[in-house]
Amino acid sequence: MSKSARRIAAAAAIGSALLLTGCSVVKPVPPADTQQPADPAPGDQGGTGSGQGTPQGTDLAGATFEMSWTDALDAAAEQFAGDPVSLALEWKRSGFAYTVELVNDTESFEVRFNADTGELVEQQAEKESASDIAEKRLGIIKPDELIDPAAAMAAAVAAEAGPVTEWEIDDENGQLTYEVQITTGTGDADVRVDARSGEILKVDR
Repeated sequence: MSKSARRIAAAAAIGSALLLTGCSVVKPVPPADTQQPADPAPGDQGGTGSGQGTPQGTDLAGATFEMSWTDALDAAAEQFAGDPVSLALEWKRSGFAYTVELVNDTESFEVRFNADTGELVEQQAEKESASDIAEKRLGIIKPDELIDPAAAMAAAVAAEAGPVTEWEIDDENGQLTYEVQITTGTGDADVRVDARSGEILKVDR
């Protein structure tokens, strides 16, 4: 083969190699931002949930709240200059609440606090007759002279077994009493407890 022919053959071989190389398929590398994020850790839902208050149906005889009954009386006195004549702890709308009624010379005032947070949730005032004011003032609540709600509930449950759903301190025929509501196997029972001595006065079934 002549030199000229050998040069032509070599050039053809190089051209074929270059052509094959140009036909090779190169897969692109995906950008980093297309990678899937890692799964969140168990319990991590990407947010914070709000705390829950004491659930409805809780036995009040064994429950504790951020706001005590005396705290409720003190907070009510800050809202209205009057004498407290009733105090109740019961389920209202979406949580347990203290409702306090106070009176002065011309009107009554009702204020409600969330028992779990102490937040003021409702208040209202109403004009009262002199005779109604006088009657209500027969039962002014003075905590130092009364047994506490825990003692009243314990006495009530001893007389009528079951979970306590609500209680109230108010005047009953000129005598301050706790009215304790208990759920029994046959329905509800209201137990009247002397707010000073803890004596059981009456059970209504």
